[in-house]
Amino acid sequence: MKFVTTGRLGMTSRQEDYTIVPKLPVASLPFELLLHTVTFLSGLDTIHLLSTCRFYRRFVSDESIWRELCSRYGVRDLSAFRRHSGHSFYSVYTKLLHTYGPLLGIWASDNPYLGNVLEFRIVTESEEVGWEGIVGEVWKFQTSLLEVLRVPQLPDYHEFMRIELPPPSLSVDGMSPAGRNPGPSARPAWTSLYVDSDDGQSSTGTSTPSATAIRLNAPHEQAFYVCNAAPDRVKPTLHPPFPPLPVRHLWYDPARLPRLPEHTEQVVDYSVHLGSVPWDEADPFQILFATTAPPTYEPLPRSISLLPPHRDARHLENLIAPRRGSTVVDLRQHIHFFPSHFPIDRRVPRDHYYSLPSPQLPSIISPSPKDWTPRILCGLWLGAYSTDGTEVLYLKWNALFGELQAWKITGNYCVPRGAISWSFSTTMSMDPDKNVDVLLEMAVEVDSTVLSEVKMFKGTGKIADEGFIDDTEGELQLDIAVLNPNDIRIRWTYEDESRGTLAYRRYPGRDVASEVVPQVITRGVRRPRAFA
Repeated sequence: MKFVTTGRLGMTSRQEDYTIVPKLPVASLPFELLLHTVTFLSGLDTIHLLSTCRFYRRFVSDESIWRELCSRYGVRDLSAFRRHSGHSFYSVYTKLLHTYGPLLGIWASDNPYLGNVLEFRIVTESEEVGWEGIVGEVWKFQTSLLEVLRVPQLPDYHEFMRIELPPPSLSVDGMSPAGRNPGPSARPAWTSLYVDSDDGQSSTGTSTPSATAIRLNAPHEQAFYVCNAAPDRVKPTLHPPFPPLPVRHLWYDPARLPRLPEHTEQVVDYSVHLGSVPWDEADPFQILFATTAPPTYEPLPRSISLLPPHRDARHLENLIAPRRGSTVVDLRQHIHFFPSHFPIDRRVPRDHYYSLPSPQLPSIISPSPKDWTPRILCGLWLGAYSTDGTEVLYLKWNALFGELQAWKITGNYCVPRGAISWSFSTTMSMDPDKNVDVLLEMAVEVDSTVLSEVKMFKGTGKIADEGFIDDTEGELQLDIAVLNPNDIRIRWTYEDESRGTLAYRRYPGRDVASEVVPQVITRGVRRPRAFA
């Protein structure tokens, strides 16, 4: 077919051949193509698509669409939701996963110094515990002989929250609820532990479910400083921001944020009141205070905060924002002790939780020399620190500096979360054959196989006095033995020339089916098997 087009601005007219392609309505696409299209859309976009017209709305009840959306959160069948008959992929997604599915996984807190780690997961043991949905659990490490021997242990998982999927309901005509608005029916409820004073038996209770138990935070510029004298005498030290900037792109994933209204926090500033603190030069101490971030501070990304109910608030706060005895005075805990007439900002900034990548085990357990690279060590690790127990670290390869860095996710009052615990460069390698004595001191059983596989390096480790103030920081020399991609030993040489070996193990992830509920502790706690 011929069409004549006329050139612009006096250009010569010419004839061109065009093929007419008839316009077909999108609604005429086969269902298979629609389903394929959904795989490229977010859950919210899928819901919007199905709401555009009556033609698409008839697919709302098609389970294959909701099965695909549920699979993005690891729910590929309904075996975890069989306690109540009648659940469908539609109900599981629209009533639970659409809003709270992004929470699934591990989260790390900016709780000053100590940090904290918690985890949300699908309840796969619903018949055992008597409910269905998502459970929130805090990681807690028990002190044991293993830590005296400087070997890390896996955490106990303490339940603190339930996001329960209600039993399925029928519509007015007795059919399934397909076609209803997908607003979430599940709501978070805090879990509290109660112990009977007479027989010592424990039980768990939950608060009234509330959508305000979890808050989505906008980016913020709240910072913390530490000082050990009046600020007109000593410049305060900036507490390490969290997540640390060099690993922030690895720890922040917008897809992991729950679909909740975003809350903008106002910066809390206690700095103007430091002059009223009774500083004592004869009995020095450190004060941690909240204030506005410096101009060079990059705003911290969106996060979540957990808001316990007034009832049992102290118990729950100790779980999600742990504290320990220290010479560091946290002004947040003492702000309400100032006289009522004192013009001080009494708001207490909430801790923020940021998503962590899922733990992944390396595909190569014992790589050959030509396959070995420090990048295979990257990921989530546990380390035993002799005085502070097991801590959580994230190992990252820094290509710019050519070194492997161990960033603290949890920490202590000397070297806090958000700081580098240790690092090494591959250019500082050691010959295992010439350092057998070092390996033996590390309690490594040395044979020809070990000597052919182990990688050894010189490195440096961070130390500081309590408070982590700039002028107290220092470095120690380390001898590092990478036994395999899941096991590292480090010999620390201290300032008095004494030495100690600490072990680090890669976090293997959860195996809920093999976990036990220790009777010597309480219900609501799950304990994994020890490291192999």
